[in-house]
Formats: sequence, structure tokens, C-alpha cells
Amino acid sequence: MREPLGTIWIDNRMESYEGYLPDEWTGQVSGASKATSTLYQMVVDLILAWRTTAYTAMMPAVAIKAMQAVTLGYAKFTSPDRSIISFAEAILAKVSRKVPELVEDRDLRSRLMSEIVTVADEFRANRAAVTPEMPALPT
Repeated sequence: MREPLGTIWIDNRMESYEGYLPDEWTGQVSGASKATSTLYQMVVDLILAWRTTAYTAMMPAVAIKAMQAVTLGYAKFTSPDRSIISFAEAILAKVSRKVPELVEDRDLRSRLMSEIVTVADEFRANRAAVTPEMPALPT
């Protein structure tokens, strides 16, 4: 038995999923019957049901675009400075309980805090230098 293909191909072209029910078709079909007839009401019900089916057929493309937008939004997010400093302070407070020298030597604590913030800033700069990309089509 052959191994299955491991390549995932995502088609985010909306035109692949659109056109299931052309816009002009609804006008032509509803215009074929009189607005007061029983047939017209059945045609309207049919058009609405087919419109729902057309929206359902578009769901794969819409879902892919939504996942792509969420992923790129997450990748482009950077923590604000206050968040980094608060996190560094929380780490130092926890470590200070286990390493008494940090409580006794305020200069050591200040230098350590400064280094943590510097390294966090370097991480953020490195992350900003990378352009997040999530191709939806195979490359």
C-alpha cells in the first residue's frame, strides 16, 4: 500500500467556491412567475434554500481566510513594555524567595532586572525583524 501524500493544499481563492448560484439567476427565475401566484412563493422558498446552500459552499474559503487572519494577527502582536517589565518583576520576586542574595543586594537585583528587560527587548526586535507570512496556496 502506498504512503498517503503528506502535502496539504489549501485553496483560498473565493472564486473557487463562489458562483454556486449566480446573482442574475434569481431575478430570471422569480420573474418567470407572477408575484401573487402560489408558484412565486415556492420559487422564493427555493431561491432562499439555494442561497443558503451557496453560502455553505463558500464556507471553506471563508474559514481559511479567517484562520489565516487570526494566525497573522497573533504573529504580528508584540507585548507592550509594561507587560515585559511586569513579567520581569514577577520573575525576580519569585526567584528572590529562593535566592536570598537578590533580597540583600539591591544592586544585583537592579542589574538583573536591567538585563532581563534588555534581553526581552532584543527578542522583540528579532521578532519584529521577521515578516510573518502564512501562505494559503502551495509554494
